[in-house]
Amino acid sequence: MSLLPLPTITKPAGTVRGSLPASKTAYDNLTTAKRNLAFQAVRSRLASPQQLVKIKISPQTSTGLTRVAAADALPNTSLTTAPVALDAVAPDATDQDLDRLPDKFERRLANAFTPFYFVSAGDPDVFATFKDQATLAIASLAQATPPVSHYRVTPLGIKNGFGYLQIDYLTVWNRDEGLSVSTLCQVLLPALGLSIDGLGSHDFDEERSAVLVGAPATGGNYATDAASYKAYDFYLAAHEGVLPFDHSAYISPTSPVAAGNHVILGLSRSKHSTYSFNPNKSPIFRQEIIDATFVAIDLAFAQGAIDDTTYAALLYAATTVFYECVVERFTDQGGVYAGTRTNVGELTKPINGCSWINDPRIRAKLTPTLWRV
Repeated sequence: MSLLPLPTITKPAGTVRGSLPASKTAYDNLTTAKRNLAFQAVRSRLASPQQLVKIKISPQTSTGLTRVAAADALPNTSLTTAPVALDAVAPDATDQDLDRLPDKFERRLANAFTPFYFVSAGDPDVFATFKDQATLAIASLAQATPPVSHYRVTPLGIKNGFGYLQIDYLTVWNRDEGLSVSTLCQVLLPALGLSIDGLGSHDFDEERSAVLVGAPATGGNYATDAASYKAYDFYLAAHEGVLPFDHSAYISPTSPVAAGNHVILGLSRSKHSTYSFNPNKSPIFRQEIIDATFVAIDLAFAQGAIDDTTYAALLYAATTVFYECVVERFTDQGGVYAGTRTNVGELTKPINGCSWINDPRIRAKLTPTLWRV
C-alpha cells in the first residue's frame, strides 16, 4: 500500500453538473456561433488570472521565525513522515564552505531529514549531475529513480537560545517535458480566456524542498549533534513563481519532527512539482482561478446572457479544463530515498564540484533563505 495520502480537492458545485453526460451532449450540440457567444459571456465576466491569485501565506512559524517566500500555508494534516535510524559519522571540524558548520555535521543533519521520495512511474525525464561551472551544463545522466539529491545547510541565526538552520534539498532534472493537453483543451482554454503559458517544456528543471530545523544552542553556537535537532517547518515547491499555477507551500507539523523522521513527498510526472500527497489529477490552475471561472459562468446564467442548455455546456467546458486537462499526472510506484546526496556548499563557497548553484536559475531559488530569524 502506498504511504502517499490522496489529495483533498475542492470542487465548485457546478463541476457535478459539468461532469454529467448530458452536459457534454449540450456542448457538442451547440452551434459554433452560439458557442462563441457563450464563451464571450464568460470571458467578459472573468478578470485576468494573475489578478485573481491570493497567496495565503502565514507569516510566522511556531518558533516565531518569519517565512520569506510567497507561498500558501497548508494544514499540517497534509504532512506525513517516516522514521529511519540516523547514520553515524565520525566527528570532524572540516568546513569547506566556510559557513562555520562542520561538513560532516551538515551531512549527518541533511541525512537525518532527507525526504522519502515518491517519483511517478513513467516519467520520461531523469536526474542529472552538472559540470563544475557557474552555469548549468549536464555532466552525467542518472535515472528517474532513485533520485539524485543535492543539499545545502545554511545558518539562519540564534533566537531564544535555539540555533536555526535551513536545509535545502535540490532535485534537479535534465528536462521538464511540459504539460501535454488534448485537442479539445487546446480549444477550450483560450475560449475561456485562459492560458497554460509557463507550463511548456524546457531543458533542466530545478525543483526543491526545504526544512527549517532548530536545536538548543551550546555556548552561544549552533549545536553540532544532528540528533538534537527537530524540524519546525517545511517548504515544498510546485510550479514555483508561475503565478496562475503556483502551489508552493509552507507546512508546519502538528508537533516538531525529531531527527530521523523523513517527510514523504510525491513528485509529479514530467512537471516534477513537489507535493505532500499523491498529486494525480490535482488541478494545476490555482483555486482562485477555478472558482472565478465557475462564478463567471453562474453570473452569465443568472443575468440571462445564456440559457440553461448553454449553461450546462459551459460547466462541462470548465470542468474538463480544470479537472481533466490541466492536472498533475502521477502513477505510484512506491517511495525511495535519494541514492546520491551531495553537499553543494554555500553560494559564496560552492564545494564538491557544485559551482553550478550560482546559475541564475538556481541562485534565485537559494536567495534569500526561506526563513528569517
